[in-house]
Amino acid sequence: MDASTIGWWGCADCGGDAELPAADTAGYQVSCPDCSGVMAEQWQWECIEPRQRDRIAA
Repeated sequence: MDASTIGWWGCADCGGDAELPAADTAGYQVSCPDCSGVMAEQWQWECIEPRQRDRIAA
């Protein structure tokens, strides 16, 4: 998994959410920072580096 991939996580207990690096959370249970609940990954996306963004805009 690429280190630039980001995961969006949500907590069913309190409704909290967080963006976390997917490489750091793969295969782990993630605790909610707002309560003691377990967060679930909702989706992932890849970050675009500035030079890639400039080529897309051109």
